[in-house]
Amino acid sequence: MQQQFSILEAPSPNFSSLIYDFPWQEMPYFIDWIIVVLGSIGATTLALQTQRIRYRGWWEKPVHFLIILHLGISVALHLWAIYIRSHDVFSAFPFEYSYFALTYFLFFAWRSWTLKLLSTGAKNDTS
Repeated sequence: MQQQFSILEAPSPNFSSLIYDFPWQEMPYFIDWIIVVLGSIGATTLALQTQRIRYRGWWEKPVHFLIILHLGISVALHLWAIYIRSHDVFSAFPFEYSYFALTYFLFFAWRSWTLKLLSTGAKNDTS
């Protein structure tokens, strides 16, 4: 017999278990599709606009390349997960990687959103 609870008596969910024991194999595939679509748009746009970017310092060119590389690899991994219908490909990454990934994704997003583009036909003088 199934036990019934009123709304006031319902057991509270264990949120730490949801976060720390999340079964990544059960992640819905629409999340992969979101990453594939947004990552592809981002990587393609950044690659096509490379010549128009006004770099603010020596460090921005390598960071720009790393963003494109990371987005490309992320898109490829998520496409693979969709193709094989399994998230086992992500088992190579420890849970703690999520915190690191969130940090650099926020940095990459900030950096990409604050890019200054040169007008069409202008030369980039920081090469």
